[in-house]
Amino acid sequence: MLLRLDITMRILDSRGVHVSRVVEALRAVESREFDGILDFCRDLIAEIRARHESELIRVSASWDELLEFRSPVTGASERVPVSIRALVERGHNSVESLSISIPVITACPNMRELNDGITHTQRGITEVEVRGSKLNVDHTELALLVVRCLTPTHMLLKLESEKRLVARACDDAMFAEDVVRRVALAVASSLRGVAEVRVRHRSLESIHPFDILAEARVCTCAVRTQSKEK
Repeated sequence: MLLRLDITMRILDSRGVHVSRVVEALRAVESREFDGILDFCRDLIAEIRARHESELIRVSASWDELLEFRSPVTGASERVPVSIRALVERGHNSVESLSISIPVITACPNMRELNDGITHTQRGITEVEVRGSKLNVDHTELALLVVRCLTPTHMLLKLESEKRLVARACDDAMFAEDVVRRVALAVASSLRGVAEVRVRHRSLESIHPFDILAEARVCTCAVRTQSKEK
C-alpha cells in the first residue's frame, strides 16, 4: 500500500521546520505494525514531537484500494474502488477523522412513481467521515457498512446480473437526501463513543447537465438518545 502523507506543523522556532527530523520520525514508524491507519498517524505525531518543538502537528494519510464484498446481485465476491483518508491532529485540542468514498448506483423515485415504474439510474459518490477526539473505527468495516446500505457499482457484470443490479437500484429508488439520511443513521448507530458523522452524496445525474449534492450530519449521542426514547 502506498500512502500519500500530508504533515502540517505550527512551529515555535522562527527559523522553520527541520525537515530531516520529520523524515527520521517517519523512518522510526514505517516498519512497525499497527492496528489501523489512525494508530499509524498517532505514532508518527508522537515521534515528530519527540524530535521537534511545535504547537500543533497534523498528519493526513490517504490511499485508494479495492474493497472486496459479497454481492447480493451476482452472489459472488466482487470488488469496488474505495478512497480512504485518515487525519490526526494534536495541539490545544485533539482531533481525529476517518473518511471513505465509494461509487454507488441510485434510481430516481420521482420518475418511478410518475412513469409506471420506469425510471433512470445514475452513478453517485458517497463519502462518509467520522470525526471525534479519539476514534475507534476501522476503515474496512466502515466501507462495508456503506456497501450494505446502498447499491455499489460492479466492475464486471453479465447480462442477467446487470438486470438484477438495475432492478435492485430501482426497487430501492432514493433521492440524494435519502442516501445521506440512511447512511448517516446506520453509521452513527454502529459507532462506540462520541463522534460526529458527516455524509455527502454527489449524484452524477444521467439526464441532467449538472450534479446534485446532499449532506447530512449527526452526532452519535443524538442517535442513542432517540433510540432510547423510542
